[in-house]
Amino acid sequence: MKYRYVNGIIAVIAILIIIAILINPLLTNPGHNPEEASNTLLIVSINFGEKQILKKIITANISVMDALKSVANVSTAYDGKFVIGINNVTQDSEHAWFYYVNGILANVGANDYIIHKGDIIRWDYHKWDYSNVVSAEILDFPEPFLHGYDGKVYETTIVVNETLLPLAESLRKFMEFKGISVKIENSINLSEMERENVIVIGYPYSVGERLNELHSTLGWKYYVDAPFIVDENGKKYKGAFIQISQSPFNPKGLGACENVIMWIYGSDNSSISSAISTLTNGTMETFWYFQGEEI
Repeated sequence: MKYRYVNGIIAVIAILIIIAILINPLLTNPGHNPEEASNTLLIVSINFGEKQILKKIITANISVMDALKSVANVSTAYDGKFVIGINNVTQDSEHAWFYYVNGILANVGANDYIIHKGDIIRWDYHKWDYSNVVSAEILDFPEPFLHGYDGKVYETTIVVNETLLPLAESLRKFMEFKGISVKIENSINLSEMERENVIVIGYPYSVGERLNELHSTLGWKYYVDAPFIVDENGKKYKGAFIQISQSPFNPKGLGACENVIMWIYGSDNSSISSAISTLTNGTMETFWYFQGEEI
């Protein structure tokens, strides 16, 4: 009787655990790891994130420079204020090291930014020129919508046409699950774009035309000739892209390190859905996303 009683208790406990897991999907979702989400990370990559060469948990409340030196071999110039080499990868006439805080290109030196808990610091070695600086990246999504920059987080609005509303809702649900408050609108005015993070899905006329006009200023490779995508060489595609930049509408300028604008566009709903899935599944491979077939 004693053993039967004990076995009965064990069976009841097992059933309760199963019920709890079924009721609470957070326990079964591999993307939800509260401990990992609170980690402060330093990542080193090459060519807009295509190759990751280092990823370490670091300490908050120290400078980016000190954090980098604690995990890598670092070469500097200008009295130690400028990083020119990491782990024997050294800048040349066309390539340099840039660091991003939660997906936003920093506007201060590595000695001057003090890391906040939960920040993702990414050093990336890539080609650049003065007219084409990549001011934000999506490889560390849901940053910068989650932790922002320098501890300041801005509100997020998704702007979308009604026909794509279900896709916007799925993205909002994912972001809210991660702890980000998001609202959905079918249009947005200039004052809102000046002070908010904006995610544009599809081609809502209120903002799509403006982004097309600004795409080269933002350093974006693609723009829209609906329903097609056009690249910097004028080639047309069916497919989808995701591009992000610091907001050109911010009164402080493109390098304010405050709010961002992200554009998710596809030539059909299926392409947009696939792009959003790649974004939320954490399978992004570079600073932007593009999948397309030339026409």
